[in-house]
Amino acid sequence: MKKNIEISEVFTIDTDENRCALLFCLQLQHQLDNAKMLFLTANNFDLVHDNLERVKPYLPYFDVLKVRTKYLFMKDSWLDLHAQYGTRALSNELSSLVEHSQEDIFFFHRIDLFFDKVFTKELEDLLIAFIKDIRYYHKKVIVSYNSKTVSGKAFETLFVDRRDISYHIQEDKSDVDGDCYTTIKTYNKFLTKQSSEIILITDKNEIINMHKTIFENQKDINFKDLTLEAVKNDLNLIGKSTDIVIYNDAKSLIEPNIIEGIKKSAPFAKIFQLSDQKFLRKTDRTNAKELGIDYLATKNFDIEEYIVSIESVIENTFYTKKLKHFYTLEKQKEIDLEELKHHVMALKENNILFALLSVKKEDIDASDITTLLREHDYVFHDSSHNRVVFVLLNILRDNAQNILAKRLNIKKRFITIYHDITVD
Repeated sequence: MKKNIEISEVFTIDTDENRCALLFCLQLQHQLDNAKMLFLTANNFDLVHDNLERVKPYLPYFDVLKVRTKYLFMKDSWLDLHAQYGTRALSNELSSLVEHSQEDIFFFHRIDLFFDKVFTKELEDLLIAFIKDIRYYHKKVIVSYNSKTVSGKAFETLFVDRRDISYHIQEDKSDVDGDCYTTIKTYNKFLTKQSSEIILITDKNEIINMHKTIFENQKDINFKDLTLEAVKNDLNLIGKSTDIVIYNDAKSLIEPNIIEGIKKSAPFAKIFQLSDQKFLRKTDRTNAKELGIDYLATKNFDIEEYIVSIESVIENTFYTKKLKHFYTLEKQKEIDLEELKHHVMALKENNILFALLSVKKEDIDASDITTLLREHDYVFHDSSHNRVVFVLLNILRDNAQNILAKRLNIKKRFITIYHDITVD
């Protein structure tokens, strides 16, 4: 995403929460190294100051951005001045700013309040010319508005075919702190979506192997695993373009200083915590959210739900699409060993996570086993060896025996688990 931000020139932010627009604009500025910004706002000084104080805790680099930002506040007599001097004077002023100013970014904070009562055809032509100037001089403009207002709807229409990237931001009304949630859309046909970057931080081989199975050698995904010690010693190992950081440690939550370091190194990254707790309380989730953890899961987490959450962040349903092919197979059938090997090999080649287990038929009631399993698990009857073979998808091998024993109501010792495709 960082590359797209660097090569884009026209951004829009649609939100009814000014604080969220301000926070996100500053985050965009941070993505552009050493970028200077001219901040033009229709809000008064006190309101902007209050909003800046509220967003500072989310911006560890706030003081750096402060010296690179110049603020201009709309004068009380703005409408009178506009009526007196007209659109042409404003057009000349904006054109001069783009050509001669030292700023790289122009941020119109709540542009719909600037022109709430004066949105005319002349103003539309002015803004179209302004956008052309922005592109000609290879600068950037960020425009925020509230599309729920009459003027905001007009600006949404104006920019719909003239922007490169748009952001729709909502505040979580159920949260005391009012976290901001963002939806991103890319419009510029020349923008290319870069590979998603996922970093796993853990010392557990089982967790590493699971993620390698799913993400390694996957097109459009760059996956890297790091040890806990390595990250604690050098948070610069996490790059700015990282999309997701997955953290797994014996502690219930990530240490605050680690989260702060991650946010500083990769401000747009989502943080996933795989906890070693068996159960999560409401307070655990609340504390995680306050710390900046976006996704918190228990020790026995639902892998399929977990992957879907990752897919929604990187906007790539690569794994879900592959699963659909295997869902169409017969769920229960008589099978010979070669056919079973072929099926297991197909799962491995497609990087589908699975566990392979078997039980002697005499140890279970095999009449209708599929009613005890999930829709995407498979049962193969191996009559030549008088056993039932189970292929359980999206499950950690170390958890598979416990889960199957509970479903079949038998002891673990009756279940054989295989670590490769040799099931003779």
